[in-house]
Amino acid sequence: MSADSSSSTKPTHKAYGITNIKTYIPLILDLSTRNYDLWSDLFNAHNIAYGVADHINETYEPPPPPPNKPPTDQEWKELENLVKLWLFGSISQKLITSPYSINVTAHRIWLNLQSLFYDDKESVPMQLEDELRNITLGDLTIHDYCEKIKKIVDMLEGLGEKVKDRSVVLHPLNGLPNKFENAAGMLRFSKPLPTFLEM
Repeated sequence: MSADSSSSTKPTHKAYGITNIKTYIPLILDLSTRNYDLWSDLFNAHNIAYGVADHINETYEPPPPPPNKPPTDQEWKELENLVKLWLFGSISQKLITSPYSINVTAHRIWLNLQSLFYDDKESVPMQLEDELRNITLGDLTIHDYCEKIKKIVDMLEGLGEKVKDRSVVLHPLNGLPNKFENAAGMLRFSKPLPTFLEM
């Protein structure tokens, strides 16, 4: 290889090395799991690490040329579409049509996904509180039931809603089937009422 050809060879952007986004972002974003905060944090961290965060944040237009070898417009378009593929590869099929329109930018998809989860901030805590109030054991194991309760409480607190210990204990006790009534009854009338972690 001649010195001229080696010096003109452009280094490959590290983002091109990602063949499976699920290896780096193992969560699938979905409305039913309400995992937007964790998913978006992982996705943003991934984009920062691979030097393409400007495709989803406010500076989503091609940047002005830096002094040394700037990305070409073609490279910008390729990276833009790569980030869009990452987005669509890490969200549920039901969500794919929600943020999508023809020729939409990665930044617009990012904002559309965010709005799906946060535009109606009042109703989400109400839905979660209602879910906690009406939770039942059903076919779940006790371990999975407790994990489900903890997840609801964590999501509420993540939205800035303080959940009373009393609610975290009494609502799940009320959702237990009759075979647990003796134990549930003793817990309901305990003085003081145990916390969720003490049960």
